[in-house]
Amino acid sequence: MTANEHGVNVLLDFVREYGPQAGERGPERFVTEVLGVKKIDPWQLEVLRAYGRGERRISIRSCHGPGKTAVTAWLILYQLLFWFPQKTIATAPTRGQLFDALFAEVMGWFQMLPISLQNLYDCKTDRIALKSSPSKSFFSARTARRESPEALQGVHSHKVLLVADEASGVDEKIFEAAVGSMSGEEATTLLCSNPTKTSGFFFDTHHKLKDMWFTVHVGAKDSPRVTDDFCVDVARRYGEDSNAYRVRVLGDFPKADDDTMIPFYLVEAAALRQIDVPEGQKVVWGLDVARFGDDVSCL
Repeated sequence: MTANEHGVNVLLDFVREYGPQAGERGPERFVTEVLGVKKIDPWQLEVLRAYGRGERRISIRSCHGPGKTAVTAWLILYQLLFWFPQKTIATAPTRGQLFDALFAEVMGWFQMLPISLQNLYDCKTDRIALKSSPSKSFFSARTARRESPEALQGVHSHKVLLVADEASGVDEKIFEAAVGSMSGEEATTLLCSNPTKTSGFFFDTHHKLKDMWFTVHVGAKDSPRVTDDFCVDVARRYGEDSNAYRVRVLGDFPKADDDTMIPFYLVEAAALRQIDVPEGQKVVWGLDVARFGDDVSCL
């Protein structure tokens, strides 16, 4: 028996043991028994079981650092291993968020699989594909940009998984382009994000579209991964009534304050935006001079 044949036989055994016929607990058992995760948080269990029982629309809003990237990676690998034919596409607002966070997380867990299974797949910098049928079974990472909204467009297969990481920052045109891909009976859409923006598609999945989506809300108290020190630090810096505290610690959408000149989501987007400065471009500094109290100058 060749190494490839052995890998195929192992995969078939895995499919029988943990695949769709295992029901809603299949993904959970795969994570604990195959990937070796000893402790799954209750909210992560909710997400795994929702996918396992066939929920087609899952939207997670969370605080900072509860393990949402991990549970997303687990589901991407589950889809890749246990469905055929299938196509899994993931996107995020910036390349850093997509590749430094999500894709790196997927690759980290991929390496926890038995070598015989790993050898069945071809791994590249933005893609994992089944060697024997790379066009019919793959996971692809594609950065979402307003000027090129086709990241989630035209994705069709027997089974489709569309993932938007940091979905609150994904431009509306991306979701508009993805409507066709999201419409299939075997298409599952997974959105996860810090809830930074009080408008847009991700916001709507937790409000006016909530009856159509399986929604999960994760605050700092729901995850042992979020330290008390982090919560105290955010509270001391910005105050417990601040939007930063609501988003980063409580996992709630920011308040739309009447006295706010620049909304929270625009500040967040500016801080994360990646800008390529042309060589030779003139450098311009901006200075906001402090006046009274505990105000500080910012350059």
